[in-house]
Amino acid sequence: MSKMKRFAEASAKHQTPTTLEEVDQQIYGAMRAPDAGRQVARPILIQTIYPDPIQPRRAIPSAVRDAWDGDPATVATDLFDVWLEKIAEERGSPFELAAYLSEGETPRSQSDEAESDDADSVKRGALEAALLPVVELAASIRRTGLTNPITVVKFSEDENGTKLYRLETGERRWLAYHLLLRHFGKDDLNAKGEKQWWDRIPAREVEGFNVWRQASENNARQNLNAIAKARQLALLIMDLYQAQGIAFQPFDVFAHEQDYYKQVVDANAYKIPRGMGEKIISTMGAEHRNIIMRYRSLLELPPSVWTIADDYHLPEGKLRDLKGLPEEKAFALIRSWIGEEQQLSPSGDTSPERPLDNAPVSAAWSIMERSMSMLHKLKPDKLKAMGQEDRQAVQEMIATYRRLLDEIDDWLK
Repeated sequence: MSKMKRFAEASAKHQTPTTLEEVDQQIYGAMRAPDAGRQVARPILIQTIYPDPIQPRRAIPSAVRDAWDGDPATVATDLFDVWLEKIAEERGSPFELAAYLSEGETPRSQSDEAESDDADSVKRGALEAALLPVVELAASIRRTGLTNPITVVKFSEDENGTKLYRLETGERRWLAYHLLLRHFGKDDLNAKGEKQWWDRIPAREVEGFNVWRQASENNARQNLNAIAKARQLALLIMDLYQAQGIAFQPFDVFAHEQDYYKQVVDANAYKIPRGMGEKIISTMGAEHRNIIMRYRSLLELPPSVWTIADDYHLPEGKLRDLKGLPEEKAFALIRSWIGEEQQLSPSGDTSPERPLDNAPVSAAWSIMERSMSMLHKLKPDKLKAMGQEDRQAVQEMIATYRRLLDEIDDWLK
């Protein structure tokens, strides 16, 4: 059985809240008393812990993840080999990993401090920016230890009877231990001179996977980017419907990971159950109900745009402008935002292609033409009868047009 198949089967068995009271207990009660009902943290071999393929936050960039076989036994070697090689290509020089892990800074960062007037001259690419938090976390763990154990769910056993686990929370912490194992070996002396085994990580084993607990953890830490929030929203909606006996296709049957979450893109077929909207908003750390509409609509982005928007952490406000555009135009516009020296293509490679100097202008006009007819149909009586959510959508549309017109005016000057 493939690793992805095991992930998918484990995902289908996770526990789901069936009532408002259960949701309250799982979101609020469990979070306020994180040790309630859990085992005490114990060291677990990192090679027996698999990352969760449907986790909304992607600590590993798509270009690295696609080149890795998914086996936790090869994280310290193959995965980081690929990651470091791609960073070297991206920045044009090797990444000083040893300096970061041993000293907490690189010769390059020291040079930046010495030349503070030119501190902004060092621009980090997406691959390096994704690795730095993992490296810095690894250095911190080696200095002061791990203060917050990861949580895992047992999903299988291998042929020798060894338990296999799936990560519920803590992917970066898990990656940091793999990085320390790669650099310092199985056993090491930490900054306090104490023996430390980097091949096992403190973990709490929980009885069942819980997307609500995972969402609370995600939002209690570093904020999710727009694509990750779209994934998170989809998982919460799917979880509510699974509690009602609705089945969804498993993750491993889809060619692109986005299609798994896209199963709930239809707001008419998968309406938010009465009373659950506020729970979703609170769990995702949002303030307004319109986030449900906004982030669900991102599920319709072209796959190549979805992937690069995730890797570069593009904000939802910008991605909103791409909805409904042909993939080539959307990708051209997203490329102009990123400002890559190497032009990107929708297939994900970096080979040069024909210039598209007028792409931002043509894309902007396409956005306006798509819904100008809708604005013409909005008569005063219809506006007065609109609900708050529809009013907010129209206001956002007006704000988008104003911004696009300003940009077009700038391009004409």
